[in-house]
Amino acid sequence: NTSTLISRSDSMVFRISSNSSMSSRFRVLTGGRRRSVDRHRTLREAVDWSYQLLDPAEQRVFERLAVFSGGATLAAARAVCADGDVEPGEVEAVLGRLVDKSLATLERTPAGARFTMLQTLADYAADRLAERGDGEAVTRRHADWAHEISARVAITRPEAGHASQVRAVQAEAANLYQAITWALTHDPLLALEMAGNLAGTGSPPCRPAWPGACSPHRWPGRATGLRSPSWRAPRRWPGWPG
Repeated sequence: NTSTLISRSDSMVFRISSNSSMSSRFRVLTGGRRRSVDRHRTLREAVDWSYQLLDPAEQRVFERLAVFSGGATLAAARAVCADGDVEPGEVEAVLGRLVDKSLATLERTPAGARFTMLQTLADYAADRLAERGDGEAVTRRHADWAHEISARVAITRPEAGHASQVRAVQAEAANLYQAITWALTHDPLLALEMAGNLAGTGSPPCRPAWPGACSPHRWPGRATGLRSPSWRAPRRWPGWPG
């Protein structure tokens, strides 16, 4: 006679047959995927509970901080996270409260203090930002801020302060790359200007680690066919043969 033993746990189900002809068959029906989904749901519910306890300004800044890659300085957060409903002067205090509530982290780096978020929190915040319908506007502000950073390098290139500006650019490598990537699709002229400003600095995103980032002939949409009045092509683009 064949008897079947079914043992259940949170993570898996075992089905074993005692029939000798089936002794080599041992099926493991994993429930790991379901458990992972349950954990994700529980974690999201916990984050959602914390989010609901935030006041409106805290919610807005929390959501907007998610557009940064690699964190943000206070000045960057003021430029991108402030809007009609949150004044620039409020941003520092709001960020401090988010840090106190473990919804943001203040990191000390050689380049200065940066506000960052755990990826789980950033993903949740990005979802909330999209649900509010503010994603496009905040991403545009992030790109405009990144463009301003790149423009400072171009302006100070012949001056003594150029080295400090290059260091500032290097600290914002991930944000600059993200902004140029976004602009390639949404505003090619802005992407060209940012890459042109950064060309020749040896700074990201003009680095081999990101092949083609500053090679116009590789950009989608033939972005190099566009020009703006303020943009001048550098004598040689980093990564562009010849």
